[in-house]
Amino acid sequence: MLKTLKLILALSLFALFIAACGTESKADMPNPASVNCTDKGGTLTIEKDGSGGEYGVCHFEDNRQCEEWALMNGECPDGGLKITGYITNAAIYCAITGGEYAITG
Repeated sequence: MLKTLKLILALSLFALFIAACGTESKADMPNPASVNCTDKGGTLTIEKDGSGGEYGVCHFEDNRQCEEWALMNGECPDGGLKITGYITNAAIYCAITGGEYAITG
């Protein structure tokens, strides 16, 4: 009986030790798209959309921008898109996320 208790205690302590040595939690890991932005020479800012949601914008020289995930996924070119001339925030968002924006009418 005493041997069994010692074995259970030893296994429990071993399990606690292994759990304490776990990997970094996801909350502590940096956003890979944000890291990609700075690795490519950009400066990251967090913007709010019309519904209050947040998204990251990677800013480059000469008024060029990309949404951080669009940059990482190749939907926005390295170095960003020049946003001069886009009239609304919605137009800018469309362009920096890889969409096509055209004025009609």
